[in-house]
Amino acid sequence: MRRPRIAYLLTQDSGGPVDVTVRLARALLDTGDVDVRVFGPVPLRGAEAVAGRHELVEVGDKTDVRAGRRARAALRAWRPDVVHAADRRAGLVAAGLRRSGIKVVHTYHGVPDDVAEPWFRGVPRAAGPSAYTRVVLAADAVVARAVHRTVVPAPAMGRFLTTRLRVPADRVTHIDNCVDLAHVQPPTGPVRRLVFVGLLVERKGLDVLLDALARPDVMPPDATLTVVGDGPARAAAEVRARALEGRVTFLGFRADVPDLLRHHDALVLPSLMEQQPLVVAEAMAAGKPVVATDTGGVADMLGAPGFASATAPAPADLGTAGLAALGLGTAGVRTAGHGTAGVRTAGHGTAGLGLGGPTSGGLPVVGHDAGLIADDPGRGVDARPREGAPGVLRVGAPGAGEDYAGAPGVGAHCAGEPGVGESRANEAWAGGLLAAPGDVGQLATRLRELFADPDPGRTGRLLAERARERFAPDVCARRHLDLYRHLMGSAPVE
Repeated sequence: MRRPRIAYLLTQDSGGPVDVTVRLARALLDTGDVDVRVFGPVPLRGAEAVAGRHELVEVGDKTDVRAGRRARAALRAWRPDVVHAADRRAGLVAAGLRRSGIKVVHTYHGVPDDVAEPWFRGVPRAAGPSAYTRVVLAADAVVARAVHRTVVPAPAMGRFLTTRLRVPADRVTHIDNCVDLAHVQPPTGPVRRLVFVGLLVERKGLDVLLDALARPDVMPPDATLTVVGDGPARAAAEVRARALEGRVTFLGFRADVPDLLRHHDALVLPSLMEQQPLVVAEAMAAGKPVVATDTGGVADMLGAPGFASATAPAPADLGTAGLAALGLGTAGVRTAGHGTAGVRTAGHGTAGLGLGGPTSGGLPVVGHDAGLIADDPGRGVDARPREGAPGVLRVGAPGAGEDYAGAPGVGAHCAGEPGVGESRANEAWAGGLLAAPGDVGQLATRLRELFADPDPGRTGRLLAERARERFAPDVCARRHLDLYRHLMGSAPVE
């Protein structure tokens, strides 16, 4: 009997989605339960893990409709049971396979860069993103309605999809990302060697971190900060770091982040916006304490009580500014008869996307996005919710792999009990090493607490245990395999 075939589609060769996909594909292959093939560019890191299981497919630009069709043809030729699109552009491509008898899954890794945390959480009167980003989010909503299931690594992203983008709750499943498990090396004394890892752009908050460390009585004389990463904000950060008198080292981009983490005492993540950052999971796996901002899914990862409400109220519907406004002319989205191409979301034309903006004119999905979605633009993709959709699908440990349908309050942190390791990690975080995004004073306070902790190794060991329970590749593979089997009809819904 032929084993189920799982195809992964990537349109980029580096970044978090690529790293996670390579690890997941390898872990699934190691189970021996499924055949796996990765379609996309050759991964810059970890290609050896999928050697012999990779097929070169390139969709270098979302305007390249022919490339999208070639990618779908390559996928169909392998005859997979499930196609799992691993990045945003891959989701646009794979959505067009929904009528081919193939189950389509898409991992939604995060919102565009100019989406701020308050708007993401639904804070009233929060400043919204650009008009272009609203178009991207509208396309994201269309894809999430078209595919059979959208996987979100962070529960906060699931809430955003269900409450802000109006994606049906039974189409969204939370499954954590996975990281390679490192040798656990918690700090053996007080924290003195801090490390920051990330792209040097404004939303990563490095300026906030440097200002916090420069405050009086925060950074001990023998403490240091290593900055790993590069980007347009590096020059300004190097100038800002002069206030710390040579105790900050900039390494630029490095491919050996797990090894660097092992040689430091703690990670600092001062981002203004994140979802489920891999570097936090990597630091946890290495047994390192983490000082972070309460953004996206970070508090959930650490088992720390967050400052923001877990279930921010959904904004009011905006009438025709929602999905009905997406199908303008032949722009690529058909909403209950509007327009002539792309994705049909009949029955949801006036549900509203909660994206703000005028009540007329709307949020067009540009034609090249729709072209990537549909082989036959005139027919479109049926993105209507299915009849008899399942309620709660349990795919692993409670709180770490469940659907949002049936959860208390749509988009709550998944139905069921707290996540694995929740009570132990909360015990470790009783001191609360989380700061509000952008709050220099609060971050300075958390850093003082970290430097003053006489036994940070205890926190590191507890976080390492939590990482192994949630982010290990075999755990991630098992939860994905449960989802795939359910979609293929071979697993009961509990």
